[in-house]
Amino acid sequence: MRLLLDTSALLVLCRAEAGFETLRDTVSDLNHEIFIASISLAELGRRVRELGADESVVNTLLGYCKSIATTVVIDGAIAELSLRLAKHATARIPLADSLIAACAVSMHATLIHRDKHFESMQSSVLPQLTLPLHSRL
Repeated sequence: MRLLLDTSALLVLCRAEAGFETLRDTVSDLNHEIFIASISLAELGRRVRELGADESVVNTLLGYCKSIATTVVIDGAIAELSLRLAKHATARIPLADSLIAACAVSMHATLIHRDKHFESMQSSVLPQLTLPLHSRL
């Protein structure tokens, strides 16, 4: 199965939040092909820095993410796909998340996330798996 981890899913992995064990096992399963959108690296780095992490921790986390997943680079085709996908949402989706959704669709991957706004897109347009909302283990 092809899976794309949203930034929120990466935070679940990095912070051992609700859903961590299941997500860790999924990522470790060699039958899955794991992807992340390039913009998620920037989002993750900024968020863990906001939470007080120093640069060595940020760099370690980014290195970990790149070691478990193939990075999908956002180019013009992804940007245009993001615009087309936004028409299918029943609620506003932030630009970064719209680009992440487009990366998932372009890779024929299921998006793993914990963001409510993705649920405004039909699973026929954006296959997805929603993780439990915030709570640390």
